[in-house]
Amino acid sequence: MYLTPRCLGILHYSTVRPDANDDARRIFESAVESVLPHQMVKSNLQLQGSTLHVAATGTTYNLSNKVKVVAFGKAVLGMLRATEDILGDRLGDGVASVPFGIQETLRKLGKT
Repeated sequence: MYLTPRCLGILHYSTVRPDANDDARRIFESAVESVLPHQMVKSNLQLQGSTLHVAATGTTYNLSNKVKVVAFGKAVLGMLRATEDILGDRLGDGVASVPFGIQETLRKLGKT
């Protein structure tokens, strides 16, 4: 059963399609996946030869040197992993700052 809106905000119960819960779960999981740091980076950075495209800003960089990365925050580990996957040997050095204990927290959650 689920609630459907009726006129003037009055609600009533209706019968749900048998697969509606599965549909809702797939939609939710897809929405969550799309905003995960790793997926966001993969969706926004594209390397073609020596050209790096940043979809979020529409910016293109011609890479003549290795890329230096500066990153900070809770989502850094996933974002750096995706950046490393995309840039490969074009990734240079950099600095990353993560909250104290984040690696242990991720390990406990099975994320590492």
